[in-house]
Amino acid sequence: AKRYCDEGLVHCDAALKADPRAAEALAVKAGLQGLAINFNSAAAMTLGPALRANMGRAIELAPSDPRIRLLDGINTLHMPEFFGGGAEKALEKFKQANALFATESVADSTAPDWGRDDAFLWAGRCAMQLKDYAAARAYFQQALDSNPANGWVRTALLPAAQDSLAKQPRGKS
Repeated sequence: AKRYCDEGLVHCDAALKADPRAAEALAVKAGLQGLAINFNSAAAMTLGPALRANMGRAIELAPSDPRIRLLDGINTLHMPEFFGGGAEKALEKFKQANALFATESVADSTAPDWGRDDAFLWAGRCAMQLKDYAAARAYFQQALDSNPANGWVRTALLPAAQDSLAKQPRGKS
């Protein structure tokens, strides 16, 4: 995974060299910088501020790009709460990504068109962490409605939400 992370950062830098205003490349780079912290926790002091700057710049360049909001949510979910992360804050970002996906229309066949089911999937994962199993089930179902071939949702995430909901004491949802 470290090798792919490092290679991804090289590709992001090449894309940004070709087009410094490539907002999605900045957002992907921020995500990879967050992942890189897992391989070298001592680098968190430099990578943390760098990833925040890159994500902030990506949002500034393309405020209505749902994929950037999706990647920002994933970073937020994996960020420690004392640095402003966590499931509750990430869920708001996934809701924002879902709203942007709902209004996006991709007329250009060469334009990026990915992440719709992922935004629902990650919102469901946040809801699971927050023990809101009914909401998690609804998000996972929306992910499947968006992409019926998503095996992770179909075989693992949705059944886990349904099981958790079934085990929850009556009166809670």
